[in-house]
Amino acid sequence: MDGWVVNRIKANMLVKWMKVAPDAGWLNQGDNACPVDNTQLERYRGENVPPNLVVKRCERCGRWWFPTDTLLEFKPAQEAKVNYFKLWGMMTDLSAMLLPTLGVAVVLAGVVVGGRVVQERQRAAIEAASLVQGFGVTDLGGGNVLVVFYSPAIISEIEYRKEPEVGWKRAETELENKVYTARLAGIEKGEKYVVRILGKEFGVRR
Repeated sequence: MDGWVVNRIKANMLVKWMKVAPDAGWLNQGDNACPVDNTQLERYRGENVPPNLVVKRCERCGRWWFPTDTLLEFKPAQEAKVNYFKLWGMMTDLSAMLLPTLGVAVVLAGVVVGGRVVQERQRAAIEAASLVQGFGVTDLGGGNVLVVFYSPAIISEIEYRKEPEVGWKRAETELENKVYTARLAGIEKGEKYVVRILGKEFGVRR
């Protein structure tokens, strides 16, 4: 996961996750490479992660990897630390509690002088690729789905609809530090649905 996604997830969201018990032999397979870019993963050691937990990070893509059930153990530990800092009024140094994240860089592309229609299409393509980052979903059960993403833009509404329905519904949305969380209701297992953000559509199947 991206670091900001891990920081945003709550421990109570993971309660329904089924724990895994892999055979020890399988844990010795593989080459310890990042599944995204094949960079060798490094175990992270620092104040952000309890020393008894094995958490790895890819230095190239910046994503965090949690072997087996490490995430289920990490989140309660992280939240306990955050609550301790809150109770003691020491919330100034968030870097000691939350996982580091990669900065989101918006690349500004120069537009060759030409027709205005061509320029508008190029600008729209750049915005669609940069204004919604790290789109991800979590199944909360009971027909509820949680959508999480980062955006530097101010988004007034997030809409969704089940296929093949044509009417859009407005999702209940929260915003914190440019991270949007939207709760979708009435999505049953196996159903396909579409989320629309700033005119861009994301197709997902539960």
